[in-house]
Amino acid sequence: MRRWPGASSGVRRPKRGGWNVYFTPMEGAFNHTPATNNYIRGDGRSGAPGWPTSPRLEALRQAWLDAEDVGAQKAAAVEMQRQLWIDVPYIPLGQWLRVTAYRKEVHDVGWGFPTFWGVRHDV
Repeated sequence: MRRWPGASSGVRRPKRGGWNVYFTPMEGAFNHTPATNNYIRGDGRSGAPGWPTSPRLEALRQAWLDAEDVGAQKAAAVEMQRQLWIDVPYIPLGQWLRVTAYRKEVHDVGWGFPTFWGVRHDV
């Protein structure tokens, strides 16, 4: 095994086929839904370099995006989970979220991805 710098992972390909493995972090805020998680894409272009093509997985993602209610989203997500165990495009080894601290004078900061509307500051 040799170390591959992240910037060159898209350049080096196996010469005789086979599999390559590399580790990369993905913040938890971006992998909670099929809308933002590129590692569960099945079109062969939107994931990482050399990502597989899975028409079924991509169709299920589109069904999730087109769902008219939470029930339809859940049904699409359940089928997507089944397909992910068949295709196995990636194996998540953990999850992390950014932790942010604020001064005690700052109030009403939302949880999760940092957005600053509605934030109050005591003067």
